[in-house]
Amino acid sequence: MNCTVNASIGMSPYQALYGRDPPNLFDTYARPSHNATVAELLAEREELLRSLKKRLQHAQMVMATNANRHRKDVEFSVGDKVWLRLHPYRQHSVGKPLSAKLGRRFYGPYVITERIGKVAYRLQLPTDSRIHDVFHVSLLRPFVEQPKFTYPALPMPTISGDRLLDTPVRATESRVVLSRGVP
Repeated sequence: MNCTVNASIGMSPYQALYGRDPPNLFDTYARPSHNATVAELLAEREELLRSLKKRLQHAQMVMATNANRHRKDVEFSVGDKVWLRLHPYRQHSVGKPLSAKLGRRFYGPYVITERIGKVAYRLQLPTDSRIHDVFHVSLLRPFVEQPKFTYPALPMPTISGDRLLDTPVRATESRVVLSRGVP
């Protein structure tokens, strides 16, 4: 990375630091030399390049292992029931709770009606929902039936995305507010 040209500075970081182009790291396998010192330098350089490639491959393997440690392949079939995770900052049309931190994470259960590609599924959502019915597999969790539990449905549609459509049943209390001493 230090030897490649950086778009923001228009030169390589090596050149910016040292004021000259970086040395070429060419393969020395097919470059025989009659001078013993040059042959020794080429052999050292070849060993250095082999060592660097081996270390880079090891580093790639370690990074891939660490990245894949928390990943898992999840697949559903048509007819399975799943939980659906909604992003409150993206899907305002569904409903915005007063506190997104305390809002529900998963809604459902919903039935998978179609598999689209490797990672997308179409769900059977209620007819009054105003969101698209295709979701990435990362937004779905398998549904496990639990007796005596009520499952949350999709939030109610909202007025201008701020508050839920509420209709009061009755007034429980009232108070008088004074403005400059006058009720």
